Amino acid sequence: MSRHAIYFAPTRATPLWDLGVRWLGHDPETGAAMAPMQVPGFPVGRLADLTAPARRYGWHATLKAPFRLREGVSGYDLALAVRAFAARLEPVTLPPLEVRDLDGFLALVPVVPSERLDWLAALCVEVLDPWRAPLDEAERARRDGGRLDPRGRELLERWGYPWVFERFRFHLTLTGPVEPAEGCQLEAWLSEYFEPALAFPGRVDALAIFHEPAPGEALRLVRRVPLGRP
Repeated sequence: MSRHAIYFAPTRATPLWDLGVRWLGHDPETGAAMAPMQVPGFPVGRLADLTAPARRYGWHATLKAPFRLREGVSGYDLALAVRAFAARLEPVTLPPLEVRDLDGFLALVPVVPSERLDWLAALCVEVLDPWRAPLDEAERARRDGGRLDPRGRELLERWGYPWVFERFRFHLTLTGPVEPAEGCQLEAWLSEYFEPALAFPGRVDALAIFHEPAPGEALRLVRRVPLGRP
């Protein structure tokens, strides 16, 4: 029941990586835990609860959401496929980022749309889909839950995830669901905290393969595959 995902993970030793893993309190590449953040007006326990969903999935932006491997396919097979795919791609410069509320949770999102980011994510969804196992009923229920419209269900059934192609929104998740008053306060604080990384966040220069060993466990960054290298 393990799963893999294809993410963007900021380059190590950059402000975007360092600030993100410190905010979430976990480095998904090394497994190291960080000291809890101190935010005025927020008890440490409350911050831990708010960041718990994002912390489990690791500091990232989704390109292809977590999926089980098709029968007969190994993690090594997937890595070879990602390597061959990434070799044909060129790095994508990230636009400036900002902290924003996305349907009740906080995330870093591009200030302006990026067709190249959208194109990269669409390619990841489509080209790597042959390695994905079909949805089972538990996955279908978890990703639908009666909340999707007909187009969302169509995308879910075909690609295993509803937020793809025209419904994709590049973002690095900062919190789980947050109350409006808390969200406003945190948005202002996080905008200042991430300020060193927002104007020049860097490039998508590698595809990051994440692995979830078992349901509910934290995802680990197991491999960075550089773009444009045969």
